[in-house]
Amino acid sequence: MPKLSISSFIKTLMPVLNEENTQENAFLLLFNPICDEKMPDIDLGSKKISNIMNEKEDIHEVIRQTVNKVSVIEEIKDNFENKVVPILRKPLLSDLLNQYSQLIKNDNDISPVKKAELLNALKNKTLEESLAELFVYVVNIPFKKHDVFRKIHYCSNAVDANENDDVLSAVKQQYGAYIDLDKGDSNKELIIGKLYKLTVKCLLESADVRRVYTTNVEFEYAGIKYKALTSCNNWLSQSKMNNILNAGTSTLTLIFDVLNKDNGTAHIYLIGELNK
Repeated sequence: MPKLSISSFIKTLMPVLNEENTQENAFLLLFNPICDEKMPDIDLGSKKISNIMNEKEDIHEVIRQTVNKVSVIEEIKDNFENKVVPILRKPLLSDLLNQYSQLIKNDNDISPVKKAELLNALKNKTLEESLAELFVYVVNIPFKKHDVFRKIHYCSNAVDANENDDVLSAVKQQYGAYIDLDKGDSNKELIIGKLYKLTVKCLLESADVRRVYTTNVEFEYAGIKYKALTSCNNWLSQSKMNNILNAGTSTLTLIFDVLNKDNGTAHIYLIGELNK
């Protein structure tokens, strides 16, 4: 489950907007009352918005400071009342509030007191008031930059992504944040259903499964050997795959989950090299 953030707030809202429902338009719809002519030097171009939505970049600190002014909070409330709520698809409002509630409930970074406060607002305040309050909160959430792959070698069909540069963000939006095994206890017990990142020495071998040409990826963690099948068609570079096969073993970064601990079966979502 994604964490509550500017990105997840807007992406949850977009399908419910009857107008202004592209990523850039939805972003500007919400941020215009904060920025507009008061901040002529703040970059809100297409690339900047895309990077913020994919959680690669933070909003400018001036925006975060401005959003806490009483006068600006009132402008945000007015914007939700007069421009946002009127273009929401009414049959989807209950679903929208439920999705926001789930984001709040499942985000362990939010304190219990704040969770109760936000959930109470969604339940008992007017729609424009509760959405404005939640928006002000997400703008104030400290930015945590996600890891970014320098190179991606393999991407599973289970990842719904169009651009290679954004696949980590896509994975996190679909499956939630992964547990970074490269940090902390190196013998952490792996749990079925959790997503993990691990940089590890891998053995790659070609295989024929039901007359389909695949590549086995084998690696060891905490004394357990894991194996995953990867479709050769999903390797972004066939020559890179062949080079890794010829090398026998290579150190790679994997995003994976465990399907069966008894026989060491895993599913790999991404294989690549992370920026340091």
